[in-house]
Amino acid sequence: MKTTRHATYDLNYHTVWIPKYHQSVLLGDVQPVCETTSTK
Repeated sequence: MKTTRHATYDLNYHTVWIPKYHQSVLLGDVQPVCETTSTK
């Protein structure tokens, strides 16, 4: 929870990745980058 003089807020993000045909699309160097970015 973060506060300023005029507000209190809590920001959360939820990303859902659903490929159209449920195939593996994150291949090669892209997959590890997305995994490390999403766990931060």
